[in-house]
Amino acid sequence: MGLVSELLHQVNDQIDYFLTPSPREVKCRYKGHAIAVVLDAQKISLFVDAKQEADSHLYLRPRKDASLLRAELKEGSKSHLIEVYGMSGFFKPRIKICIDNKRVAGDRF
Repeated sequence: MGLVSELLHQVNDQIDYFLTPSPREVKCRYKGHAIAVVLDAQKISLFVDAKQEADSHLYLRPRKDASLLRAELKEGSKSHLIEVYGMSGFFKPRIKICIDNKRVAGDRF
């Protein structure tokens, strides 16, 4: 009886892990700038050098080519476009950060 009880406890822990929304972070550095995307149960936020640049309460799009968030990164006279994409995954949402249409961090999709 003890073994069955232990197995059921482990299965319940795994189910709780997948069903409990937890914050997810995707981070990268680009030309000396710290870029982070934070996804929690309420919203998705984009930070550049610890300053929030954009956020949205809608964080999953039906199409993988529709960006969720956008921000511009100024570097002298040049500017770079930061875009965040998201898709629902099997267990957890998938997030990627692209700069000037190139993936720099996050999931591949």
